[in-house]
Amino acid sequence: MSFLSRIGFIETEEQERTRLAQAPEGSLNHYLSTLPVTIEEWPKDLLVELPWEPPRTNQSYRVVVVPMEFRKEALPDGVEEEPVPRKLHSGSWMCAVVFSTHPSYPVGGFRIDVPATEIARGRKVDLATALAPLAATASRPAPDPATQPPKPCRVQRDQGTQHGTVEPETDGGTELDASDRSAVRALAASAGLTPASTADNGAPLS
Repeated sequence: MSFLSRIGFIETEEQERTRLAQAPEGSLNHYLSTLPVTIEEWPKDLLVELPWEPPRTNQSYRVVVVPMEFRKEALPDGVEEEPVPRKLHSGSWMCAVVFSTHPSYPVGGFRIDVPATEIARGRKVDLATALAPLAATASRPAPDPATQPPKPCRVQRDQGTQHGTVEPETDGGTELDASDRSAVRALAASAGLTPASTADNGAPLS
């Protein structure tokens, strides 16, 4: 608890939750009253995933925003100064939507006004952690063809005979080179089989 909350100048988190809970059930404020404060720092330029789980809506959504501009809460007419205790999280933030699964809040230059109470109950997104899998994939070296295992072969036997053919399995478009064809013929000879005249992709074996 901050010093200003201890002396009663700013409401405590519990007081804020009590105030939000007074809103009608089903409203955003009532929903936020059920959630703890998770971001206590000034949120400008942070990546924040907004809380968007039922019962706020019928299904879960993921909406990530960047708070860009703070907008002070307007006081009622005739009131010059906010009464004490002042709100723990007042005002709102103009935010850029940078990721969204919600059809009403698309990405791409879209701006939304988000209450400070909602930002404070969001989840701070660590960009380095989020991009780590992409970085690992990009830095992974390409496989060395020299270290790849040889292509497997399959044996097809003619029904009613002891003879068959050995056909190398290809990847659907890789032509066998001379060493591959020699290996297939040697394997066929050792097995007492007759090599097929062509590979799966039509490349001649001899």
